[in-house]
Amino acid sequence: RRFRPQIVHAHLHEGILIGAVIRRLTGAPLVADLQGSLEAELVDHDFLVAGGRLARGVARLERWLVRHPDAILTSSVAGRPLLERQGVPANRIVSLPDGAALEHFRPLPAEDALVDRLGLRGKQVVVFLGVLTPYQGVDALIDAIPAVVRARPDTHFLIMGYPNEDRYRTLVASRGLEPWATLSGRVAYGDAPRWLALGAVAVSPKTSLTEANGKLLNYMASGLAVVATDTAVNRELLGESGVYAPVGDAQALAARLVELLGDRERRREIGAALRARAEAHFDWLALTERLLDVYGCAARARAVSP
Repeated sequence: RRFRPQIVHAHLHEGILIGAVIRRLTGAPLVADLQGSLEAELVDHDFLVAGGRLARGVARLERWLVRHPDAILTSSVAGRPLLERQGVPANRIVSLPDGAALEHFRPLPAEDALVDRLGLRGKQVVVFLGVLTPYQGVDALIDAIPAVVRARPDTHFLIMGYPNEDRYRTLVASRGLEPWATLSGRVAYGDAPRWLALGAVAVSPKTSLTEANGKLLNYMASGLAVVATDTAVNRELLGESGVYAPVGDAQALAARLVELLGDRERRREIGAALRARAEAHFDWLALTERLLDVYGCAARARAVSP
């Protein structure tokens, strides 16, 4: 009652539901920040069955929610067609990508102590840092390991993140891959640049076609060459400097990794190009200026609406 916000910034679809109530109480414009489709995300996480009755109900709820905000920010241009199909006016949709903390994530030398602690001396390391789930492509990544190490026996996969660490450690052990793969568990945000610096190549075999992929920005800012699945979201972030494999194709993923692991100069060129791309397009400071413009437009539009 005492605090009267000038802007309500809602994060994800559940934020819109709360924000719509606050907007009604305060009259403040509502800006929503979406990373993809609510229905698709719940299907990706195996909470819903695609095409099922609950999924259809969530889809109806999603269409109702996205019509409330005065402006909607999408993490990828791929989000615009979906919102337009859901009835959101085009002038309310703004593509504003995720950003990278370029002063925090940056090219660093590998720390000898960390290399020795993990037993990575003399290894070419493929790094993954993210959520450990099938829709992030972790199963496909593990499927790719045998083909990679047959071609490049000095390769080691450092798979960082949570949850499901024990499940994936068991999977790696059951397939006899422990000499070539380490699952570190959760890595603190403050330590992430040091761990990424161990990598020769970074990988993101994510299968979701709608959700944002923020890990790519941290890879890019760290100056790493990146192999990723060939999706519109990933191409928007990596551009022509990305190395792509079809979604769900472990053999193609392995082939792209082998190519990069065998070409140090190409890795260096790609890493430098991706760092430059991060600086040019995904610096948080520049994105903040664009966000402030959205706030201003939403406030002016709200002021003149009946």
